[in-house]
Amino acid sequence: MTNISKVGVVAVVVTYQPAQEVLEQLLVALVPQVTSVVVVDNGSHPDLAAWKCVRDASAVELLRLDENQGVATAQNIGIKWARNRKARFVLLMDQDSIPAKDMVETLFAALTKQPAPAAAGPRPAPCRNDR
Repeated sequence: MTNISKVGVVAVVVTYQPAQEVLEQLLVALVPQVTSVVVVDNGSHPDLAAWKCVRDASAVELLRLDENQGVATAQNIGIKWARNRKARFVLLMDQDSIPAKDMVETLFAALTKQPAPAAAGPRPAPCRNDR
């Protein structure tokens, strides 16, 4: 198992009016898997700072945008933040996706199996038809 924190994986989480409890679940699941997390908020209500109650909140940075500038702009702001901190890999997340406890490790393994990878992404398990 690779120590992801040593390879420089920064997660960028884009939010807009997130459900606090879901955002907290996301951060609790994500923080142990990456070097750091930046939440780029697209102009949500002022209560967003409530996520700071999450464990290891020191590993999470909040960048607040005054207004909703769209997902792509928010992602690019987060990517710039990560690059300024010498991130080797950037993980793009939305506000309501809870990663499996081994998701980042699995994605990292997939990337290292390729000679010159550009990206890797999770794939949901196939749906089962139990009828």
